[in-house]
Amino acid sequence: MRLMIALLLACGIAAPAAALNICDELWFTRNLAFDRAGYCFGSPLGQAVFDNSNCTTHDPVASRADQVVVDQVLEIEAEWECHIDTHRRSLDIPFLDLRRQMADLPVPHGYESACIGWRGTSMTLHSARSDKAAITGIIASGEDILFQFLEQDGWTFLISQNSGADMGWVRSFSWTAKTCDEVAG
Repeated sequence: MRLMIALLLACGIAAPAAALNICDELWFTRNLAFDRAGYCFGSPLGQAVFDNSNCTTHDPVASRADQVVVDQVLEIEAEWECHIDTHRRSLDIPFLDLRRQMADLPVPHGYESACIGWRGTSMTLHSARSDKAAITGIIASGEDILFQFLEQDGWTFLISQNSGADMGWVRSFSWTAKTCDEVAG
């Protein structure tokens, strides 16, 4: 199975729950920042994905960190020429609830890669770019690691789907073909 996922990723073919729907991911990330700033969504998609019960404004002011994320997302949305149909009522994003739990929002870039069979030591994942942030999971030796997001401030956002899904931030690290059984992307 690992070899199959590696081959699919290397060929650019979407493996189940492995490849991003980049425009959905970007729309979600940008709008999660607005949701956190109290934005009241008017579109069917915004209302379906975000809870308007605690919204306060139609003109949100994002935190400085979230504004950086929004600016990065807008740039990548332009690169991918994203146009989201906001009349629909769902997004094609796996583990949406886990993503909502992240204190620091990861920015998807659309260029996935993977380490199939991590050979390194275990890594603790965090909800934010801080060793003191809440722990969201652990990536153990032997697991498959997906790299789908921009590095930020010396931190990398990782996803492992070996036993359900673990995701979160780790201090940036080096990985090569020698630290993985297989490399894809």
